[in-house]
Amino acid sequence: VKPGAAAISLIKGMRVRPEGPQLISQMVRRNLGIDCAVLMGANIATDIAHEELSEAVIGFDNHDEAMLFKKLFQRPYFRISLLPDP
Repeated sequence: VKPGAAAISLIKGMRVRPEGPQLISQMVRRNLGIDCAVLMGANIATDIAHEELSEAVIGFDNHDEAMLFKKLFQRPYFRISLLPDP
């Protein structure tokens, strides 16, 4: 992974281990050694693909990276909010 790389998890769910649950973003942070924001929301991929009004939240630690991800994902039919809590 290149220095300065940013990651965002689009995966719903978590890994269940004998020690307890682990968020996918935690796995990314540990395995890649970089911060990982999370995009989540009560939306359906096909609704977004059909440009139906949907919303999601990006949970983050790094505000600058979150703003970049918001610019990448937000569309007139797909509203993105930011929350400083990955």
